[in-house]
Amino acid sequence: RQRLSHTLRMWRRSVRVGALFWVIVIKFRITQSRTKRIAKSSPFGDEDAEVLALWDGTYEWAASILVVQMQALGGLWVKMGQYLASRPDLVPAPIVRTLSSMLDSNPPRPIVDTIRTLTEDLG
Repeated sequence: RQRLSHTLRMWRRSVRVGALFWVIVIKFRITQSRTKRIAKSSPFGDEDAEVLALWDGTYEWAASILVVQMQALGGLWVKMGQYLASRPDLVPAPIVRTLSSMLDSNPPRPIVDTIRTLTEDLG
């Protein structure tokens, strides 16, 4: 019974991560399509103010979703968010700004939950 509960929890987490991934990918594809159309008709191309504003909005949208979901998933996901927040050379500035909130304001996790996770995973 306990093993089934653990398996079910892991399956739910996998579905949650997969759904998050596809929602973000679809939003980025839509933004990419819109910005390509705008860039073609602009003398500034990809540097057009409207193109840059669309990308900034998309990055901010994605970052806000990532913060909430990574904090809800906890553990490694929080660490991944903290790592990405510290890498402005890899991640767009709006995402870094939003994820940087994870560097110092994560909700504490009760010790009981930590012990239960360790016991379940390590035996």
